[in-house]
Amino acid sequence: MSYDPNEMMLDLFRAEVESHSDSLTDSLLKLEQDPTATSLLEGLMRAAHSIKGAARIVRVDPAAEVAHVMEDCFVAAQRGELVLEPAGIDVLLRSVDLLSQVSEASKNPNVDWADFIPVVHATVGQLRSVLNRQPLPVEALDASSSTTVEPRTLEPKAIEPQAIEPQAIEPKAAEPKTVAVREEEFFQATALATGQTNRISIPTFLNVHNADSIRLEILAKLQYKPQHVEVILDLSQTQDLDAVGLALLHSAIQFAKNTNRTIAFENVSSDLRPALHAIGVTSKDA
Repeated sequence: MSYDPNEMMLDLFRAEVESHSDSLTDSLLKLEQDPTATSLLEGLMRAAHSIKGAARIVRVDPAAEVAHVMEDCFVAAQRGELVLEPAGIDVLLRSVDLLSQVSEASKNPNVDWADFIPVVHATVGQLRSVLNRQPLPVEALDASSSTTVEPRTLEPKAIEPQAIEPQAIEPKAAEPKTVAVREEEFFQATALATGQTNRISIPTFLNVHNADSIRLEILAKLQYKPQHVEVILDLSQTQDLDAVGLALLHSAIQFAKNTNRTIAFENVSSDLRPALHAIGVTSKDA
């Protein structure tokens, strides 16, 4: 059976948006009532960062763009470089609504993300105005302005066969491949290279920079192993992980469970156990 490589993270992305939307909204409303409640900014920044990381992993660009600038606003406010006034908070609240729309739209595998481009660009522009302490566009100050998007569904197009004219082929010297290997080819190559082993070594730092390559490796194992087989993640070398790395591991567990497979963790350091316990991970050697 073949699986969409993004499937393992899409559920997590939606869960990130759903779990953080209420806290973002609640904290922003509290901040609007009390601008001195700067203790709320740390949670706001982390929520936006988590959504941004999850969106980047599954390549949901509209959410990643919006969450990125939201995070920048919260970081600037946390540093004392920006005071979030009511007009700016209103833009941030509407940005949260837009993230929820994107999350809902991601449930449709054929969603046309192009439909979100105008509202995303407008929202990002308004957020940058807030960040740079510039006057907001008139439409951004209009309480009736809406970020509602009605995305269309992309219909798959039939591909017409074309006649291929025979051409003389001149021999060329072999050149090293520099293009990225397609994900399906990666799965096959990984399966052949690893043979019967079901163990994956997690790098020293599991973060936004290498999470996608680890995601592909985990998927390769899960896809080419029989059901009910356990895939082991060896964290003997792992010293730290960020929110994206933690999100990846959580999502991998859920994906394995949904496909009647199991992921086990070995050699987890005492420093990492609290973070992993928070997502329901218990090491074999704990």
